[in-house]
Formats: sequence, structure tokens, C-alpha cells
Amino acid sequence: EEGQGVAAAEEAAPEPLQEEAAPPADAHEAPDRSSESTSATVRVVFEHRAERWSHSYEVERGSTLLEVKRRMVKQDSPQEDLVSFSLRRGLLRIWHFEVVEGDETFDFHYVGPEEGQKLYERDLARLEREEEEARRQDMDRLAHEREQEEAREREQAGELQDTGRPWSLYALSDLHIDVPDNAGWLAWLPEAGHEADALIIAGNISHRLDVIRWTLSEFKRRFANVFYCVGNYELWVRHDGSQSDGDHTFGDSREKFEHVMAVARELGVLTEPTKLGSGAGALWVVPLQGWFEFGFGDPGEEVIQWALATVADFQEVVWPRSMGSSHEGAARYFDSLNEDRLEMAYDAPVVTFSHFLPRLELLPAQLSPEMLLVRATAGTERLEARVRSTGSKLHVFGHSPINWY
Repeated sequence: EEGQGVAAAEEAAPEPLQEEAAPPADAHEAPDRSSESTSATVRVVFEHRAERWSHSYEVERGSTLLEVKRRMVKQDSPQEDLVSFSLRRGLLRIWHFEVVEGDETFDFHYVGPEEGQKLYERDLARLEREEEEARRQDMDRLAHEREQEEAREREQAGELQDTGRPWSLYALSDLHIDVPDNAGWLAWLPEAGHEADALIIAGNISHRLDVIRWTLSEFKRRFANVFYCVGNYELWVRHDGSQSDGDHTFGDSREKFEHVMAVARELGVLTEPTKLGSGAGALWVVPLQGWFEFGFGDPGEEVIQWALATVADFQEVVWPRSMGSSHEGAARYFDSLNEDRLEMAYDAPVVTFSHFLPRLELLPAQLSPEMLLVRATAGTERLEARVRSTGSKLHVFGHSPINWY
């Protein structure tokens, strides 16, 4: 019943299934059928591409479309009312009937021949627009699926094809798209101008999967290549809106991390070491995962206890028992994900990036008392070891709320 209905009617006006108490002012007056039978057989004819079929329904007059659909009978009667209609939200190409959408139901109402023709012509234009839009959306979807498949194939090969055009590498972090002004900035960002460029997103898009998915999709539409690693906000599972993605509910932050990475890959976003360009213009971009450790910033026991009581990560993030249910265990787990980065042969300059800081010197030596909490959750020395082992020429990080200018 997904096909579009066939426009057809007998020369004589078919008997309506439901007569309007007050028809439109410009419609012909409906005939008096009070003495006629209260039931009728309606044959519904469908066409979809090269196929054509019909169903017959024995119904009470005044039945809704849902009731008609429930009462299909396979019988032919020479006295049946031939009524053809569309299950789409349009009107009918029928001289005497119109289908009107109500509260999740459709009713039949009487209209005159001239009005029916006018309504059909108006609806036909709308249907053509809808079909054209549907075709365009199908083409966009197929093109997007091809791009995703090609991106996955290139990522598995560890190398992207050279576009042959000059390109630039950009970096962003801590976008916090939950903030309306930040989301507005992304929506405002021109869609043209970066077709050959690459972008690094160093974490903290949002704690919500719908926002993460939208953000990555928006950047993917604007940039040739988008790289991404998660931040701490992405791994919240206790905050409002952070616990699930549709029907999928996260048991802990590790499960959510794996889900976020899967979503990114489905969108064609790069989460593995990838070579861009070729020849003298070639460049490797290497994402590094990580989590903070208290020993990194040597904050002191007093600051650690202060952080445990006030920093949201300690309330919103939940680690499984397999990771020791601790942030130190999380740091070891994420560091283990970087092992394969050491085994790769980098034949071009390397740019690494992470969310957390790899060196304490990336924070100012003197911090105000209220900023001492940053030292407790800033980064991990494990990241510096990974950065050096790849021979990185440049490292991009996020997380720190302290500006150096």
C-alpha cells in the first residue's frame, strides 16, 4: 500500500463514503442519499512503477481510511463504487471525492467535478515537487554513502588520495556545541571554501550523541577530511541527555567511547593515523587517545580532594570494573589504544593531536588559586611518550581553559 493511487472514477458520481455536513461554499450540493444502503464496496486501485493491483473493501458509509484498510474483502460486485485514491498526503484525481487528512486518519468528502479537477491540478504540482525532492534526497544519500565507503577504504589502507589541489590543515577543540552561540557559529560557517582542506577536532564537542553526530556531519560537509578524538565531555554518562543514543543506553563511559568512535567512522570521520597528500606535500595526521592522571600536574593532596568534590568528570564519568573503576585505569586503557601508532612506518612529517595535555609546561607555571584545579585533570605524561615515539613535528591539544595571550 505504499504506491501512489490511480486517478479514476466512473462517469456517474460515485456514492460518497461520508457526506459532509457543511460542504465548501463553492462545491456542488451533495445529493440526498439518506434512503440508500448504509454499506458500500470500495475498490482501491494502486500503481507502483510497472505494477498494478487492487483491493476491495466492504465498509459502512462514513468509514475512515483506517477502517477501510482493515476490511479488505476479495469480491467483485457490479454495483460497487469505484474509488481510487492516493495514500500520500495529496488530494485525489477524482471528479467527486477528496481525501482529507485528519488525526491519523482519512475521510471521504463530497466535492463537485470542477472543484475536484482544480484540487487535483493543485495537488499534482505539489506531488511533482515532492517527487523531485525525494529524488534529490535519494541522490544525496547515495552520494554520501559512496563518500563514506570510499573514506573507509582509504582509511583502512592508511592513506587518502591526493586531491591535486593546495590544501591546509586546521585545528579546533572544545567546541561545546551545546552552547547556542557555538552552534550558531557552526551553522553560519560557509559551506564553500574548504573543499580541499583537512580539519582536526581535538575533543569536547558535547556530552550528547545527537549533537556530536550533527557537529561531525556539518564539518564533514565543509572539509575534505575531518579528524577527531574524544574529550572528557563526550564520555559523560550521568548528565541529562548523555546516557543514550536513541534506544541504545550506555552502561559506562568505555562503552560510550566505543559508540562515539563507531558513529564518527560511519560519518567518514578519521580516527586512525592517515596520510594526506603525496610527494613533498605529504603529511601524516595521527590521533592519540588519552585520559588525565593526578600525578601529571603534581597538584597536591588538598587540590586532589578539592577536584574530587567539584570537578564534573568525577560525577559524570563511570569506568567499568575491567578498568579498575578509576581514572588511572582509564589512562592506562586509552594509552594502550595508541600502541599500534608505534608500529607504523611514517614516511612523511607527522602531526599528532590529543584532547589532554602531554606536558605540564603547556600550563602557565603560576596559576591563580581558582585555576589550580586544572593541574589535577590536565593531562598525562603517557601522551608525551607517544608523541615522541611517532617523531611528531607538531602536536595539537585541547582541554586547557587557559589562554596564553
